[in-house]
Amino acid sequence: MEYGTVLTGQVAAIVPVLDDGRILLEYNYRNTVNKWVYELPAGHVDKGESPKACAARELEEETGFKASRLTLLFKGFASPGITDEEMNIFLGTGLTKGTANREPSERIRLRPMPFSKALDLVKENKGADIKTALGILIYKNYLEESK
Repeated sequence: MEYGTVLTGQVAAIVPVLDDGRILLEYNYRNTVNKWVYELPAGHVDKGESPKACAARELEEETGFKASRLTLLFKGFASPGITDEEMNIFLGTGLTKGTANREPSERIRLRPMPFSKALDLVKENKGADIKTALGILIYKNYLEESK
């Protein structure tokens, strides 16, 4: 039996929470599926870079915001049957406006929304990708445990 493997290494994603409690999601056009998808800011960890540094970099590059606090919420393999991708999901708080520096191919529209609406995107299967759904659900658990 032959197996295909996709080697991508580590990625970092951020659940960015504004001071008023809204989640800052991206609405991003993805050519692969020919659709607009709700996503958390995320990207590949560069050689020699920590996942936390990657999370901070991607947040600013894609959204123009900086986080004063990044807290690791989750670390695990995305789909170990086919890829070595290890996902690191951080909570980003204490956001301040910085300067976005998107790649020319990125078609990102920022969509800040109440947490309840972000949770509905997941519950009602309204176009969030897996890392985003996982990040929102883990953040929900984090909030419940913090009470």
